[in-house]
Amino acid sequence: MQNCRRRSDDFGMSSEPVLEWSDRIAVGWPEIDREHCELIRLIAELGGMNQRGAEASVLYDVFKRLRDYTLYHFRTEAALMRRHAVAASHADMHLHAHAGFVACLDRAGRLIESRPEDVARNLLAFLTQWLVHHITGVDAELARLLATATGTHLTIQPGDAAADEALRQQLVQTVSALYESIGERTFELLELNHQLNHEIERRERIETALRRSEARFAALYKYAPVALWELDWERVLARPDVPSTDAELLSAARDIALLDVNQAGLQQAGCATPEELRERGPERVFDGSALPVFAQALAALAEGRVSFEAELGFTRADGSRRRLAVSLFVVPGTAARLDRVIAATLDITDIKNAEARMRHMAMHDSLTDLPNRMLLSDRMRQAMRFGKRTGHRLAVVYIDLDRFKPVNDHHGHAIGDLLLRQVAHRLLGVLRDSDTVARIGGDEFVLLLHDVRDIADARAVAVKAHAALSQPYDIDGTRLDISSSMGIALYPDHGTDELTLARRADQAMYVAKQSGRNGIVDWGPGLGEVQP
Repeated sequence: MQNCRRRSDDFGMSSEPVLEWSDRIAVGWPEIDREHCELIRLIAELGGMNQRGAEASVLYDVFKRLRDYTLYHFRTEAALMRRHAVAASHADMHLHAHAGFVACLDRAGRLIESRPEDVARNLLAFLTQWLVHHITGVDAELARLLATATGTHLTIQPGDAAADEALRQQLVQTVSALYESIGERTFELLELNHQLNHEIERRERIETALRRSEARFAALYKYAPVALWELDWERVLARPDVPSTDAELLSAARDIALLDVNQAGLQQAGCATPEELRERGPERVFDGSALPVFAQALAALAEGRVSFEAELGFTRADGSRRRLAVSLFVVPGTAARLDRVIAATLDITDIKNAEARMRHMAMHDSLTDLPNRMLLSDRMRQAMRFGKRTGHRLAVVYIDLDRFKPVNDHHGHAIGDLLLRQVAHRLLGVLRDSDTVARIGGDEFVLLLHDVRDIADARAVAVKAHAALSQPYDIDGTRLDISSSMGIALYPDHGTDELTLARRADQAMYVAKQSGRNGIVDWGPGLGEVQP
């Protein structure tokens, strides 16, 4: 077989290539290796589909087959562990890793089904990295345990330490779903190290516990690539005054001594050595938002708490800004001095960006990027609450483009979409920054005008918007002329709740339509009452 190598052309990207099957990642147990080979083939198939720009349904079909086969493979390994009475310590860890991976797949599946272009790169990289990490670590250990239990000679012996280290360098920060288990193992490790300090008189027990400690420590770094920082807060705790200002907090942060940091931490920071990281100093590593978090952490630890969790901004050595989830753990027995505090950090930048994109998508129109009906409703409620407290008026202007359907019928929906985008741009141009223009569907737009004096004030804005929309449009060389019908309702004069105000503005707009289009109508009692 060829050596284990990664290809960028399979995925259509250069930064996150894929793994090919090779003896370098074989564990030596034929049944397990066959299924690993199939998993890697399915990941490669998913990558190939992504490169060719496959539709979401096709990508999801491949992804579902990958997920189903992953569950089948995990059941195979679970059955092997039960059949050959694998040690509970390994079985529990192994099954917990499986559960965490399945949870990540489920989350990815929900995303890839709706927005494959946003998640394909990170998903493919995660699948490859996690699988290499799992095979060369947990599964290799399982194969060894199975061989020991059955007296079987493995078909392939584990690679050398250098090869393992090379594979570990491929790993990126773990996803948030693994964070809890990593924290638990960290705390267990610290407890064990504390116990060892009080059991020196019994040599054999010390040696046994030390071996267990080393194994757990190695597993922590090998099986969970999370950045770990060993810190000394003793000088901070010894300060006579509690820091309160930003300058005092920054000075206190400089008193934190970095005792050690693992390779994942150095990679996260973009530094080659702990010394390089120390030389940067906290003011170059963390942004201003980290100071309040530091103050909260200091208060919590000073009060005797042994753990603290938060999020903060982080700056890599190359200047790139990231977002980290941080958990602090005080080593048992050191709470009075705080001379050994362990920080576990996860880079959650991509997750935060994805969440922000999803929040934006949920509240904005996909064509024009204007607020949608949901965001408009929220802003109307906020504006009404403000108006109720202050006595300020606000106005709602409903806009419907006249004879928009013939544009789509005669010129096509692509031209119609471009026209709607230009309409949105023109409406934004006549409003204040404090006002809102929303698209609520089709060719319907709504203006939310804050702090207007009266209906005349609102009508003046509507007249400007009407004039802007009446100007000719040049859409890819095609001249289009359209008009608009508008209806205005004023808070609190025409309605004191969102639904009533919106309905009355809509009714006024409908009257403008029925009166020959291309006009503006203010709501008034003569138009009839609208039931909320």
